[in-house]
Amino acid sequence: MVYIICIIFPSGSLNNASLLPPNDNEESLDSEGICVCHGCNKMGTFLSSQDLVKMTDKELEVLLEMLLNDFQKISSCEKVQLVLNMLKCVIQWQWGTTNNFLYEWSSNIPDDVYKKEFLSLIDAGLEINSAYPLMLPPNRKVDLMLSFDYSETEPFSTLKSTDEYCKRNGIPFPEIRIDDAESEAPSHSCYMFEAHGTGAPPVLHFPLFNNQNCADKVQEFRKKYATINISYDELQLRELLTLTKQNVQLNKNLILEKFKQVSKCNS
Repeated sequence: MVYIICIIFPSGSLNNASLLPPNDNEESLDSEGICVCHGCNKMGTFLSSQDLVKMTDKELEVLLEMLLNDFQKISSCEKVQLVLNMLKCVIQWQWGTTNNFLYEWSSNIPDDVYKKEFLSLIDAGLEINSAYPLMLPPNRKVDLMLSFDYSETEPFSTLKSTDEYCKRNGIPFPEIRIDDAESEAPSHSCYMFEAHGTGAPPVLHFPLFNNQNCADKVQEFRKKYATINISYDELQLRELLTLTKQNVQLNKNLILEKFKQVSKCNS
C-alpha cells in the first residue's frame, strides 16, 4: 500500500532550543498569506525529512503516535491539526470505510460482501475515473453508453482502462484501439466503439477538446483549462459549456440514430 501525503506547509528551520515560542496560538502569515508559525514550520521540516512511502504499516503507526503526542502539545494552529487528522485517516485507512449494510444478511450473496462487517471503498477517480464498472455487468442490461471525457489525462485513457478491466473480469466491452495521434489531438468530436455479437453495449465517446470544436487548438485549450487552474471567470465557464454543447450538437443525428436502433431491438 502506498500512502500519498500532500503537505501544504513550507519547510522551515527547526529550533531545537525552544519548542514553545511566544504567541504560538496565533497564526503568523508571510507576504503570500502562507502560515509560518512555529508549528507549521516544524511540521513541514519534519515530514519533508521522512520517506513515508517506504515505511511499513507498523512504522507509520509509531510515527503517527509520536506526531500526535508531540504536536498536540506544542501547537494549536488549525493547519497543524488538519494535517494530523489527515495523517491519522490515511495511516489507519479510515477514509472509505463504511458499515456494511449487508453484513450477515444472507448466504445467497458473495462471501466477500456479506461476511465483512466493514467495507473499504475507493473513489472511482483512483481506479478508472469513470463509473463504467458499475454499469457494465450484464445484469444491468445497458443498451448504449454515452461517455463524456472531462479528465486532464489523454482523452481515451478511461476507455482503455475500462477495456483492460473488462478483459480481466470477463465483461463484454468493445475493444479500444486509438492511434497516438488521435490521443494527442482528437480529430473528431465523437468516437463510436462497437463489438457486435458479444453483448457489449455500443459506446459513444466525446473528448471535451477536439479539432472540430477547438479549431486545431486542442493543446492550447488543455493548458488553459488544466486541473490546476481551479478558478474560472464567467467567460471561461461559458466557453467550456459551449464546447461541451457543440460536441453533442455536432453528433445529434448519430445519437438519435443509435437511440432508434436500441428502441427497435427492445421492442
